[in-house]
Amino acid sequence: MDKIAIIIRGPPGTGKTTVIKELERVLFDKYHIKCELEILDRFDFKEEQRNNRKYINLKNILSRDPQCILIELAWGDGATSKPNEWVELLRQKGFKIFLFRLTATKKDIEERVRKRYEETREGPTVASALEIYDWYESKKCFIDFPKNCGLDKIVLNTSDLKLNDVVKHILDIILS
Repeated sequence: MDKIAIIIRGPPGTGKTTVIKELERVLFDKYHIKCELEILDRFDFKEEQRNNRKYINLKNILSRDPQCILIELAWGDGATSKPNEWVELLRQKGFKIFLFRLTATKKDIEERVRKRYEETREGPTVASALEIYDWYESKKCFIDFPKNCGLDKIVLNTSDLKLNDVVKHILDIILS
């Protein structure tokens, strides 16, 4: 199997973290593929921890020669700082790169974010999440990133899908 990098992006409440963690489990349990899992706000070439979010050293991860890297890019332009550099680095190491943009209805995002925030006090507030959702839906922060790097994006609306359906759809694409 080719080396694969799966990048999942989208506003809060679309299921990025849940999908990434389930992909990691299924790829290992069913296909015996061990993945490096990174949940981050931005790619950088140094590792640091700020605001409970991890910023990774991509070169360090690639030095471990993983077969698969699962990457959750959080919202905002920070997640695409110098995208050409890190996309090229993945390509040089032989990775086939898949970029998925998750979305959901505004109502679902509001419900999911409210529930998560009430249970954990983590993540953005509902008001912030809805502002980010509007930003994504207007495509202001998503158009140039994939196009400028020569990547195609696959958009998945998670509102009417169960977790296994989202994961199955992603696996069908990357393993075909």
